[in-house]
Amino acid sequence: MKEFKFLIFVIVLLELTLFVCGFMVVDNRHNARRLFIELEREQQIHHSLRDEEARLRLEVSTLEQSRQIETKAKEKGLAPVTNEQVVILEHGSSEHKGGGR
Repeated sequence: MKEFKFLIFVIVLLELTLFVCGFMVVDNRHNARRLFIELEREQQIHHSLRDEEARLRLEVSTLEQSRQIETKAKEKGLAPVTNEQVVILEHGSSEHKGGGR
């Protein structure tokens, strides 16, 4: 009888171990799926940040180019146009009528 009780105890212990192992497998799969979703989300953020970095680098390059143009213009003695220097020509004005074009 003692052997029978011992065998039942061992079987119950093995079943309990099997149940715990099965639960751990399910938990690990759940964690793996959660981590995969998080990885995908982080990769999307990474790609959007790379795109934004490229856009910002282009913007900085454009601004630097504008500054270089302004600096070279000042070196050559050029100045921005004032309102008094602006002449607006309208289509059909007298200045166009006698022209060779």
